[in-house]
Amino acid sequence: MGQEYELQPSPITRTAKSVVDNVVYGTWTPAMSFSVTNGDLNVVYTANVGQYVRTQNICHLFFRILTGVYTHSSASGALRFINIPFHGARQASLTSATYCGVCDYRGDGLVLGAGTTDIYPKITTDFTGSQPTTYMDFQSRGPGILGITLTSISAPSGAILVFNGSVTYPIYLT
Repeated sequence: MGQEYELQPSPITRTAKSVVDNVVYGTWTPAMSFSVTNGDLNVVYTANVGQYVRTQNICHLFFRILTGVYTHSSASGALRFINIPFHGARQASLTSATYCGVCDYRGDGLVLGAGTTDIYPKITTDFTGSQPTTYMDFQSRGPGILGITLTSISAPSGAILVFNGSVTYPIYLT
């Protein structure tokens, strides 16, 4: 006959950042941006929250963005989230590192290619400057579609954007 165990609530309370047995829990604030220019981008968030769990050199990044107001007329380039808490790990002699995750999205007004079934977030760290820069952009996929980046055209002014997702990636240790 097997043993019975009674699970007790954890006595550990987690604040904005706590360390438990080599695990770091924290929060981050994702913000929307564009890769070429923000122009007159105006975003009022209904929600823009993020959390992370870092276990040694692995980061599990979670995010939720819901726009209440989202307008632009001169923004251009890839739609990005910035303020990523950790840089992705550098791979050998490459000048950037890219890691993909999962995302549930709803975009009232999003203009996606025919056949798009979902989008996925992509963390990229660029090592070409004096300091690494890290951002998250989004790719669409579906039958016959792979890796088309969401841009200011696919996320036009006035759209209501909802992104919920996560990315797990190795982090850059200096």
